[in-house]
Amino acid sequence: MTALHELDGRVLRGLQEAFRSKIAEEIIRGNKAFATGAIEPFRGYDPDRLGKRVLVIAELNQESADEIHRRVSGPLRNLAKEYGIQLAIPDDRLFPPHITVQQILMPEQDTQQFINDAVPPLAEQVWRLQGAVIALDTLVLSGQRAIVCVSNPTSEVSRILRARDGISGIARRLGGVLETDPCIIHTSVGRISEVTNPTELPALARSTYHQIGQQLCKKPIEARIKEVFVGSGLNYARKTGIHFNRSRRRE
Repeated sequence: MTALHELDGRVLRGLQEAFRSKIAEEIIRGNKAFATGAIEPFRGYDPDRLGKRVLVIAELNQESADEIHRRVSGPLRNLAKEYGIQLAIPDDRLFPPHITVQQILMPEQDTQQFINDAVPPLAEQVWRLQGAVIALDTLVLSGQRAIVCVSNPTSEVSRILRARDGISGIARRLGGVLETDPCIIHTSVGRISEVTNPTELPALARSTYHQIGQQLCKKPIEARIKEVFVGSGLNYARKTGIHFNRSRRRE
């Protein structure tokens, strides 16, 4: 993929429209879920699901993680409590702040062989992402999840898009299935884990967009990629210290 600064205006506008269209789609979907109360609470990550996937994860540096907590996930959890809604946030039942470059569903026949064959070339594709700075500027409540997205693809964002192109070829050659939407780059900042009063969900959404979302649009978070993890979902869970809740239905 050509770097964005080399693209003509028509192609760049097409990328911007694709990103913003996907964000609008997620917001509409979230608004419907909040209006109807149709939200399945988050019960923890599913180890069986993670065990069938290879993750390519851009891990953010501590300064970026701290800013995400200070400006978004912390205030969002506090705001949710005011409406009787519990929220799981990064480093507390959720993976630390990160950007999923790609998630790959492995063939069922031999997952370990897929990991052995896929991880080295995937790692070669993505190591250059280290040091990239990604402007996260749009808060989205997409239902159970709260995410912060990129709405404006810049030259730094093009590094992730190029990496996704390379990953796509490797995954398909080995029989893997790509699961990450190509038109969304985001970090998760919360998941609803308990709803005491579903009628309060629309008010929470309005307050969240007004109190947190507007400020984020005015001053995006400049998130810096520290390193990139490539491996099975279970290995990433072990690395980050996430504990599975096996006694309840999981997401």
